[in-house]
Amino acid sequence: MKQLAGWTRAAIAFVMLLAAASAQEEARVFIEVAHPSQAYRSQPVEVVVTLGYDEAWFRDHGVSLFRQQVDVPFHVDVPWMLAAPERTVTFVAATDEANHMRVAVGDRIIDGLRLAPVARAGRSYARVQLRCRWLPLISGVATIAPVRVRFAFANEFRDNLLRGREPVDQQQNAVESVAGQFQVDALPGNAPPEWSGAVGEFVIEATSGGERVHAGDAFQVEVTVRGDGNYERFAALRPPIIDGFHVQGVVERRIDGARRFVLDILALRPGLKEMPGVSFVSFSPAAKQYATTTSAAVPVAILPQREGVVLSTQIQELVDKDLAGQTSGISSSVYRWAFVALAVLGLVLQRRSLSRKGHRALHETVHQLRLAITKGVDADRAADAFEQVMTKLAGGGAFSAPSVWKDLQARGVAADGLQQLQAVHAQLDAARFGGPMPIAEVVMGPVDTLVAAS
Repeated sequence: MKQLAGWTRAAIAFVMLLAAASAQEEARVFIEVAHPSQAYRSQPVEVVVTLGYDEAWFRDHGVSLFRQQVDVPFHVDVPWMLAAPERTVTFVAATDEANHMRVAVGDRIIDGLRLAPVARAGRSYARVQLRCRWLPLISGVATIAPVRVRFAFANEFRDNLLRGREPVDQQQNAVESVAGQFQVDALPGNAPPEWSGAVGEFVIEATSGGERVHAGDAFQVEVTVRGDGNYERFAALRPPIIDGFHVQGVVERRIDGARRFVLDILALRPGLKEMPGVSFVSFSPAAKQYATTTSAAVPVAILPQREGVVLSTQIQELVDKDLAGQTSGISSSVYRWAFVALAVLGLVLQRRSLSRKGHRALHETVHQLRLAITKGVDADRAADAFEQVMTKLAGGGAFSAPSVWKDLQARGVAADGLQQLQAVHAQLDAARFGGPMPIAEVVMGPVDTLVAAS
């Protein structure tokens, strides 16, 4: 019995020695997993895995697990990289060519990023970082299962004539990270109709090669949506409604790291100098609400319809509809100028003491405008007279937009009134290039109201 007890104590001691040795070898590797604490459904977030290893010890004792050349002496298992209905996860390859490291992850070789070494408990640990893009697809708690690192080592080696240095007592060990989790919140239910499923922080750009286009002709505009978001999952851009233009169709072109849409656009309104920006609706996690981002306006001069060219019935209908919308919209607004009291309009043009000569010059210019607009044949004369009237009411000098509008605003013209005046000016300016002349009431209504207030 004493002999058996001795053997038992020896076995226990041996097991404890093996456990201590195993713990010591596990200490040769550490794993850190950084992740967010909260995200929204469909919001891409970053999960970063940092692997540290005792480089000097692995140089002396490490045994390669692969025939394929890698830069770190272990194999990494990331269980949440597997496809699942609640998420999609992809690796983000390191772009720093000078510091990228080839790491065996699952059945793939991934480009990780070499980090500066760190010291722990008297040892120097080399480090490599793996960046992952995690896209949560359902709300609730997202679980980050432990990352596992498996490696082989030996304490004794021998030289083989054919195979070179080979281990005598090869062993294997594994280290796991701590499991983690984060909260995935549902998106608010008040999404606007224009929302296509985009979640993130986006910018939108619109560019076109067509700087001069005739009315009735088509041109293309490229709209690019890029940023930090789920650009790979939201729906394609729907044809936007753009004043003065008609979007005939949208085609997507594949590019890396963004979404690009080509808009086939029909020019409808002569005289326009630019196309309004294109809007894009997304949910912004930073603002915690749905947001609309609009591109800058696209410079494009719309010239009159080509001489001798007959538009198709469909295109002509679109041009006529746009013209009818302009006329009716401006006319109804101008009639309000003629029949609503100045106090209701908020038009409080500051009175200034005009000399008799100044009054005569102003009324003479108004008379010339009335003659030109009544005849409806001399667009240049009408536009020049209108600009002269605006300049005199604003304080004199040469006509220059937008300074003349700012001067009128400083003299008390309300914002609604300025919009009416700018709309009339746009109509007259378009008529210079062959567009239709606005009717007399459209032009003279706001002009007579301003002159009366002066």
